[in-house]
Amino acid sequence: MNNESLILRRKKQIEKDRFFYVNSEYKTVQIKLDDILYVMGQKDYIKIYIKGKAKPVMCLMNMSTLEEYLPSPEFLRIHRSYLIHIKEVTMFDRSRAKFGDTFIPISDSYKGTIQDYIEEHSMM
Repeated sequence: MNNESLILRRKKQIEKDRFFYVNSEYKTVQIKLDDILYVMGQKDYIKIYIKGKAKPVMCLMNMSTLEEYLPSPEFLRIHRSYLIHIKEVTMFDRSRAKFGDTFIPISDSYKGTIQDYIEEHSMM
């Protein structure tokens, strides 16, 4: 099985089951898609921020790899270092997405993607 078909098979399974596993701190941790708020990338690591958890899950993976497996447009890249669960955003302003009391920056290169999403879901 080639790499592309393996990725596609895993992506479909993750979308169907609504969870995936990552290795974090010498453990295998289940991450439920519906519990993800946002993901922050730091070089070759990512931090997955989860509803109701004070501490993010940190694992060795890059943002591009995770982005490849998560369903779009449910999960959108809004910055080189941030990927968000769009359903968890409570507000957008010109340059930020808000999750409760937390603000995540939106970079200029991703503003068009966010604007398109907002227009598709707007009552204005």
